[in-house]
Amino acid sequence: MGVDCEATNGTGRMREPFGRLRRRAVWIPSVVVVGLVAVLVILSWIGSWGPLFHSECSISEVANFGPFYLPLGLANSPYGGQASVNSTSPMNPSMGYAASSIYQTVGGTVANGSVWGGFVLEEMVVERLSNTTELGAGSNGHCSREFAYSLQIVPPNVGYEILGPIFDTPWGPEFGTGGYSDLGEPLMYNFTTSPGNSTSLFHQGFIQANAPPVSTCGGPAQIVPVRSLSLDTWIPFEWGGAEQLASLALPIAQAFSFEFPANFGTWQVDNLSAPGGPGGGWAFSYSPCPP
Repeated sequence: MGVDCEATNGTGRMREPFGRLRRRAVWIPSVVVVGLVAVLVILSWIGSWGPLFHSECSISEVANFGPFYLPLGLANSPYGGQASVNSTSPMNPSMGYAASSIYQTVGGTVANGSVWGGFVLEEMVVERLSNTTELGAGSNGHCSREFAYSLQIVPPNVGYEILGPIFDTPWGPEFGTGGYSDLGEPLMYNFTTSPGNSTSLFHQGFIQANAPPVSTCGGPAQIVPVRSLSLDTWIPFEWGGAEQLASLALPIAQAFSFEFPANFGTWQVDNLSAPGGPGGGWAFSYSPCPP
């Protein structure tokens, strides 16, 4: 049987049908295009830069909360001894949430288990953050949190409330002078019962000893300096019918001095200014010297 010359090439091999060659030529570029588009989509979705689309962190809602008193400095004094603090913070209204080269210092002294506090009247601006997708090339900027906060002084208050001690009341100490321990110290302070006259939340009490104790039993008086570079506070607010809690690490530098009288006792120490702590110096639990 003869072989059709149009079905062979010069070597005698069978030639590919023209239709099959055409389909293969079209199929290969299609795979390349699909793969390229898939890569661009993945880069746009998870990369730092999106070639097809990109994400932006947008402000969807804004609300004001307050007024409330924001702590600028807090200090516990050891029972029988004394504490002083100088607290330096960026000038309001931003309290460090915007660039500021102006700083202001407040401070005070307190004794015998009392607590010193310095505060400023503020409002908090809350911004609700959400991710949006924008067509076109650009840098991806995903939201790292649900809310953003900033602080503003409440006019006409342009100064600070300096107190000490803060937990004493006319009918006797709520928690203050004469206390052996800072265990159970309240998480906020009310200037009056009127709305807007309470402070934000703070953790200044004794939880457990996490530092070497100080003892003057049979020995001389001691003075111990302590430093802290921030002060944490928590501001409760309501959003969408649910309670929220704004956690703020305020850029406040505090320099403490704690004085312990000679041959007086032993003080267990909760170092609030240790890494991860709320930054309020020391809290104490006192025991007298054995007889």
